[in-house]
Amino acid sequence: MSPRYEPSQEYLAAVESFFGKSAELQKNLSRTRGKRSRRRIKDSLSSLALQREAHLAVIMYRELGSAGDAWRAQRAAHQTWSEQVARLRDAHAQECARVASVNDARSRQYEGAMKHWSRQTGLKRRIVWNLRHRLDQDSGKLPWTLLPKSQMGNTGRRLELDRLRVRYPGETIDESRLHFARSLGPIDEYEGRDGWDGYHAFLYSRGRRKGAVSVLLESPIEGNAAYVLGQNWEKLSRLSKADLIASFPHKMIRVVHDGDWRVRIREAVQKIEPQAIVKTGT
Repeated sequence: MSPRYEPSQEYLAAVESFFGKSAELQKNLSRTRGKRSRRRIKDSLSSLALQREAHLAVIMYRELGSAGDAWRAQRAAHQTWSEQVARLRDAHAQECARVASVNDARSRQYEGAMKHWSRQTGLKRRIVWNLRHRLDQDSGKLPWTLLPKSQMGNTGRRLELDRLRVRYPGETIDESRLHFARSLGPIDEYEGRDGWDGYHAFLYSRGRRKGAVSVLLESPIEGNAAYVLGQNWEKLSRLSKADLIASFPHKMIRVVHDGDWRVRIREAVQKIEPQAIVKTGT
């Protein structure tokens, strides 16, 4: 075992003296602003620390009776401590590597499962949508459901927004889009499905022409544009958005939600060539 050193009164007095000098220099350093003066004080602190170590070492070696024995004892203790730290550091590095390897394997497994699920789900959705779309085209059924008055109140609207948040958890819902569409005074409101899921169709009376309407297809999901239709809106709304844009750009007005989009939607509803109201199946 290394010899145990019990500090003497001389040793403790030296420690107290050096700490007092160091505290005074630290106080001067906090009050000094000049770079050169601060540099001198820092040099004095470094020099004082060296003096303290040397002076205390001399006292300790003298009191132990053998400076060589004390040095060897300290070196042995330091070597033992260093070896312990090295072993702990190696063990920690090995554990970190093991945890990282396990996490990487789990991440790859999870990503693979999610990609497979996404492909399967996307394929199933496309098949179902294509079948429904073809059946609707064959039967003349619109991809819209007329909302009863009970669902157009605040409670019904909140339930619809909650459904969208559950159905599209990664999307941002902008309620102000539907609020603005309703502020324009629609005579009817429809809820979309299949390719128009998440959209609402708002029918607006054109006033001067009896029975004439403009139709706004609006979605609160950010990233979806608004579409304003007039003539043949029942037929056009059976198409997907991509087909509508590609084949009938002159039959509709597409409004992206940026800048003064509210003004552009209001103008589009008044500008589009209207259509007479036709009773359709839902």
